[in-house]
Order: sequence, then structure tokens, then C-alpha cells
Amino acid sequence: MPKEMRQERPSFPITVGNIYFCLIKSRNNNSIEYEDVVYSVPTAKTIGLTQNTAEQDIWASGEIYEAMVRTNYATISLSTVSLPQHLVNAIEGAESIDGITINKTSDVEKEFAFGFWAENNDGSYQCFWLPVCKLTPTEKSYATRTADLPDPEVSYSVRGIPYNNIWRIKFSSADAKLYGITPPERQYFAEKFFLSPMYEMSQLQSLISEYRTGTGDASVAFAPLSTTKTKKD
Repeated sequence: MPKEMRQERPSFPITVGNIYFCLIKSRNNNSIEYEDVVYSVPTAKTIGLTQNTAEQDIWASGEIYEAMVRTNYATISLSTVSLPQHLVNAIEGAESIDGITINKTSDVEKEFAFGFWAENNDGSYQCFWLPVCKLTPTEKSYATRTADLPDPEVSYSVRGIPYNNIWRIKFSSADAKLYGITPPERQYFAEKFFLSPMYEMSQLQSLISEYRTGTGDASVAFAPLSTTKTKKD
């Protein structure tokens, strides 16, 4: 039985910040090797994150015994002013040399890590890494200019692929304070967080312990490819 009631006044997101890309050299079941460069791009307009799930009701004795929900992968809807063309060529798997780009009908094989940060109205923030992603080809359009001032927008669809059952790593500065961690202002923490993509807890220990002021576990939310069960008593 509950023993107390707490009043909560949650913050809400007011802006999305830079987006980050880092190409993957290779990966296996134990580790991911990334390229040497993380691209920080200040052109994000909106980012939508959708968990693609499979659901199954298990019936027994004439009623639902368990409701199974599993996250299989994530879809990121990304709207930008633009992205660097050389980066788009790379993540599309296109062949590019001397200013000439060749797009083939073969499968998109190039993988990359995708990251971004968002800030709330109270100054708290979240930082995200999706360690393995692929770009889903989308429609491209070109239009004539008019007398109106331009407001450019280019949309992309990115698929977040689970790696060792993890499809996303999220750090919340507001949640961290509940665990005795006092992170710095967003610009200072993001500079360290996005230096390299992250795909397992051990990569975060030294970063987070630097800001620990009390006791408790680090507020790092791993979103695993897990199955949630709601069991009926």
C-alpha cells in the first residue's frame, strides 16, 4: 500500500540542440569500432523518436494471463535545415570521388551512431546516443525560389538498431540529481558526452563519477530490447 503522496511539477522540453554522427568501422558481439571523427551539426529542427514494438496477449483459462510488449527497434524522424553532403553520401553508402557521387540500388550497409541533446524549461537537459543506426532512404525534392524568404527543411528517417539488446543510452541531468550526481551545465557535459559514442555502461562510469556528490546509482537509462510482462494475479 502507498504510504505517502508526492506532488510533482515536471519540466518540459523547449528546444533540441546539435545532432551528432559517427560512422562505424566495424562491430561484433563484443565491441564497436567507430571512426575517428564525431560530426557535430547545429541544424536540427525537430526530432521524433518512435519505439517499434511487437505485442502479444497470452490467453489462459478464458482470460488474458500476460500481455507481452517488446521493443524491436526505433525510428527517428529527423527534420533539419540541411546536413553536410559528404556526410549524407557516407551514411547513404554512396560512392563519391572528385565531386562525383554514385548512388546504387544495392543494400544500405553503412552504419553509424546518432546522438542529440534536448533542453527543458527549467534548465535541465537530456543527452542521447543511439549506438547503431542506418539511414532509411527518403524522398528528396527541389523547388524554385519565390519572393518569400526561405525556411529550408530537409527530412530524414533513421532506424535505430539494437546492439546487445540496447538501442539507446540516455542521460538526464534532472534524474541524476536524485542519485547524488550534480552534473555541470549542459554545454560542458555535452562536450564530454558526445566526444565518443557510447554503447555500454562501463564507458560512462568515469564520466559520471566525476560529478558524484552523494551515494546511489548513476542515472543512465539503457533502453534494452527487453520484454515487458504484465502478469495477472
